Parts: sequence; structure tokens; C-alpha cells
Amino acid sequence: MFYEKDNQYYLNENEFDRFQKYISTKNQKIITNCIWCDKEFSFDYDRTMYKVSNNGYFTSQDSIYIANNMQYPPYIHLSGKTIYGAQPPYNSEKMITMNYYIDYSLVCSHEMEHCYYMSLFVRVEKGKFIVMKIGQYPSMLSVKGFDFDKFKKQLKKYDAYEDYKNSELSLANGFIVGAYTYLRRVYEKQLNYYIEKDKIVLQDNHTETKIKAVKSNFDIRINPLLEDLYRILSKGIHELDEEECKDYYEYLKAVINMQLQHEKERYEEEQQSKLLTKAISNIAQRLKKK
Repeated sequence: MFYEKDNQYYLNENEFDRFQKYISTKNQKIITNCIWCDKEFSFDYDRTMYKVSNNGYFTSQDSIYIANNMQYPPYIHLSGKTIYGAQPPYNSEKMITMNYYIDYSLVCSHEMEHCYYMSLFVRVEKGKFIVMKIGQYPSMLSVKGFDFDKFKKQLKKYDAYEDYKNSELSLANGFIVGAYTYLRRVYEKQLNYYIEKDKIVLQDNHTETKIKAVKSNFDIRINPLLEDLYRILSKGIHELDEEECKDYYEYLKAVINMQLQHEKERYEEEQQSKLLTKAISNIAQRLKKK
């Protein structure tokens, strides 16, 4: 959140804004869906913060301190939107290192018994702020209602089941670049699977070459999108900002899902064909004996 120059720590405004958003100091209300009563609800949430001392004791706190040994030590109030006390820049020797835990409790406006909980770990280390989610109840799996088993057979075939799950969970937890990385892995494993299945010999190992070689395995509706899909996924990892990535993600996943659905339907048709072939053959054999 701070950058060092000439033995002084200066505030990085963009990182400070990101930090405030991450710990939800700018959002006093959240609208979501209660998984227990299945109703949309809004609520004010409570936060409790604890400072952890070197000897392991937890003490209740409402502010994150940045520096010490000043007449007005600078701090960020948990529900504040600015730095209070002495303003930056700060001398490097005065910047402090501390650990904090922030607990959030959220109550459904329809039923008080329906509660959500989340915990964050915040480490302040000489101008660097490390923010990590360390717990949540109910889990994102429950909150988002993911149906990972719908395409489980197809994803397992590509060895991409865990990548697909991690992509969705990364997105749900706000790790947008991670979501793109996992989704690109799913796509790459699809391509590699078809190359091995068809025993294709490639001129080079470029992704564009692979796509052209296996296009016939893909749903005809998404065939023209395959090269652009890979380019966008790669840009999301290296060039796009988080808001752009978030906006595009569902469209990119929809293309992947169309292919998974295509594979699923082909598999089900093959199974039905085998079942009917066996049934008709058995009937024919019985009739011959009569």
C-alpha cells in the first residue's frame, strides 16, 4: 500500500482504494441470496477486529496502525475511508509490523437464525499489507450453488475436473486472474485430449496449430470462436484489468460449457445407441427361436 523512496514511505492511492474495497469499508449493505430460505435479502453486517501481539494474545481493536513513535500515530479505522493521524510520507524506521484478524457476521433480514460468517487475516509489514481470507461459513460451494457434477465425466476424461472447480471458486473468491488461468487450463487440456485421441502429428506445438488440427471435434456452433477464446483467456491473465476479466468470464465459460454439453450429449447418444442395439439384437434372437 506504500512505496519507498529516499528512506520515506509514500501512499499508493490505487492500492489503498483496493484495500478499502477488499475489507468492505466502502460498502455498508450487501445484497445476496440466502441459501436457507432461498430469498434475496439485504443486511448491515458487523465486523470485529483483533490485534495479535508477539506473545500470541488477541486484543479487540477497531483500527489498523501503520506507523509508531509519532505525536499522532497514523491508522486506518475499520469503517473509515482515509488515514487518520499523521499523514504520509513516513520515515522507514517508524513503519511497524502487526497482525490483525477481522471477523464478519451477516444476518438474513428474513430469519435471524440464518447467519453468514467470514474471517480475514491482515498483516501490516512496513508499508506492505497482506490480506488473506482464512475462513467462511457457509462455503462458497454452498453460497454459489455450483453444480460441478453436471460435466464431471467429460472433465475427468480431460483430467480437467479440478481445474474447472478451481476456476469457479477463484472467481467466487475474487481471484479473477486465477479464474482465467484455470479456465485456460481446461481449454488446453481439451485440445490435448483430442490430439491424443486422434493420434495427430503436429508440425509445431503452438496453440493455434492445435486448434486447427482438432476443430472437427468441437461443436460446430463454437468452431469459429476457438482461436479468439484462447487469445482472450491469455489476455485476461496478462493484460486485462479485473473488471474486464469479471465482465468477460461468463461468456468464456459458456463457450467451454457448450463443448462439454456437446460431449455429454454425444456420450448419452452413444450409450442409448448401444442399449437399443443390444435390446433389438436380443429381441431378434428370441424371434428366431420361435
